[in-house]
Amino acid sequence: MSFQNSPPQREGLQAFGHRKMVNPSSQQSHHKLSLDIVRSALFACGEPCNLEQVSFYPDIESMAARQRESKNWSQGEIFVFSRAENCFLIAKQIAPSSCEFLVVTHDGYQDVLTAYLFGKEELVAALKSYIR
Repeated sequence: MSFQNSPPQREGLQAFGHRKMVNPSSQQSHHKLSLDIVRSALFACGEPCNLEQVSFYPDIESMAARQRESKNWSQGEIFVFSRAENCFLIAKQIAPSSCEFLVVTHDGYQDVLTAYLFGKEELVAALKSYIR
């Protein structure tokens, strides 16, 4: 599957241009999942994928911390962590002005969760449980 004119992939907080930028050197050690795989995984769950809203995280801890920073995310924000092309976690904000995320992994749909209702450690544990 190929897509034309894909915008450059953004990482971590950098994907939110109006927010604090991430030091790119801190993002080098993780596997960056292709946008084609992100898009395909979401489409398989009936969800569209706006490439401008995709953010990549080096670990689940930083992804969970970012998800918990707001109770009112823009609908469609997509958070991605991957260990490899066949081991990944995608959390997509699915409700307007809320913190409800559709959780999708390499095994497909997993859950819908409200990130701010979890403590940071609880959210990290929940997210990690989906990709063990």
